[in-house]
Amino acid sequence: MELLTYIGQVAKGKARFIERASDLADANPSVPQMEDEMRERTSGLVTRLRRDKMRFTEFERAAADDTITAALAGVMLGDERNSKLKDQTFAAATKTMPYLWEFYREIQWSLNNGKIEFDDGESPDLGSAASGRSPSKYAKLGYNSSDPELLQDMIDVMPTRQPKIGKSRPASWEGVEFRLGNYLAAPVYSWYNFGEMDKMRRTGLKQMRRVLDPQAKHCQDCLNWASMDWQALGTLPPPGERCQCLF
Repeated sequence: MELLTYIGQVAKGKARFIERASDLADANPSVPQMEDEMRERTSGLVTRLRRDKMRFTEFERAAADDTITAALAGVMLGDERNSKLKDQTFAAATKTMPYLWEFYREIQWSLNNGKIEFDDGESPDLGSAASGRSPSKYAKLGYNSSDPELLQDMIDVMPTRQPKIGKSRPASWEGVEFRLGNYLAAPVYSWYNFGEMDKMRRTGLKQMRRVLDPQAKHCQDCLNWASMDWQALGTLPPPGERCQCLF
């Protein structure tokens, strides 16, 4: 599936994505719970693909849908369900799609070149990822949207050039699952902070700072943001925004 085709479908399905995200936040009312749920979904998706129980195009759509849904649900948790999910917020939830599409191409390359292979003769394990209907599954193809401003917002947040973030193509299904989890599960905390920042802005807080986990590795951008100490609220991006690591 072409990326712009998918983005056009997402813009049409905004209400369904928000409904699905609300259900996800209700069922997983904390960041650790939601991270665990999205890791289970990641494992379920990769298992079905590995066992050749779903077409690659189905895998693409399901993984992208869950990435956007988890982002919106994370915002809802951080804002204590008070977020209005403005068009800009909804658009931001799609910003990793070009990177995800590049990862899809890397998986296909590994499959085509024998780096990873489909399992043979195993029964399917549908897992959590099998439940629910894709919010964009039945949308019409094409770039036209009932909300052209939202569609433009979504396009604006994406890189102007096709990203090249993978230093190596996946050589195992474990590697596929780990990297896919970097889209579905790992960013939940970042989106929680995104929503929490909106809540704090509404309640009158004026300043913010970035605090690093001393036990983790950090990209240079995150180190730079933390070095700026206290700044006016909104000056610094929440974790996962405007940084090389994206997390």
